[in-house]
Amino acid sequence: MDVSAVFDDAWPHRVAVHTPAPITSPKWPSGLVLQLGNKGNAVEALQRAFHDSGLRGVRGITYDGVFGEETQAAVRNFEQLETLTVDFGIAGSQVRARLISLGLMNSAG
Repeated sequence: MDVSAVFDDAWPHRVAVHTPAPITSPKWPSGLVLQLGNKGNAVEALQRAFHDSGLRGVRGITYDGVFGEETQAAVRNFEQLETLTVDFGIAGSQVRARLISLGLMNSAG
């Protein structure tokens, strides 16, 4: 009996199983202050929240994990828009809390 007519290459046991890599998203832990020159996942989490925010002067910024002048300006703009204490573009607990309350970031970062 010719089994190729019944069991073609589309059957799961003949197709290589592909397991996707685990999805890791950038996190901004509570208590971590971000400022000019910082790099890493926490900065990228901040940048992604701003990028997707839709807020003028904040939305669409680059998310590369490097806290540069663009991110610093976005932090200042966000602080002014949300009537937070403007502290020279340093992103601390009040910025993080407001991003969470606006639904732009979850409490895990």
